[in-house]
Amino acid sequence: GIAAATMAIQNGIVMAFAVLYLPLVTEFAGSRGEVAAIQSAVLLLGGFGSPIIGWGFDRLGPRRLFQCGALLAAIGFVVASQAGSLLTLVLAYGFVAGFGLSLIGSQANLVVAALWYPGARGRAIAVADLGTGFGAFCFLPIGQALVLAYGWRVTLLAWAALLVLLVVPLNA
Repeated sequence: GIAAATMAIQNGIVMAFAVLYLPLVTEFAGSRGEVAAIQSAVLLLGGFGSPIIGWGFDRLGPRRLFQCGALLAAIGFVVASQAGSLLTLVLAYGFVAGFGLSLIGSQANLVVAALWYPGARGRAIAVADLGTGFGAFCFLPIGQALVLAYGWRVTLLAWAALLVLLVVPLNA
């Protein structure tokens, strides 16, 4: 259940970039490709970060790895919410928050589920992975409502708060 909740928040935030995209294009007057570089960095780190995730998992253990990842992503979102340039946004959101999100993603969470329940590995992975779709389903409309009501900067602060107030304690 904790893995499912963590993955729901992580994947929901990753997928909710779709509702931030056009406001960012408008605000920074960047091309669609330049703004898309933010999400490209997030997704790139999700894949290429895997060796670091494995190393961190073995050295820190899942609790500290997930807490550090959530805090790192939150810091990235707080800095990104104050960005005055597209480059700052790519660095803070794309790379810092993206790396933090990769630390709390499916690779490590599914390993935890498999190791915690060796006799019911398939079921544990399936329950944990429920968070992936659930997060995308919930965060897109929530993100859209936040962006429309408060703007993209406050939306990033809301994502940071969710990470600190829910993911960190859940993984304690």
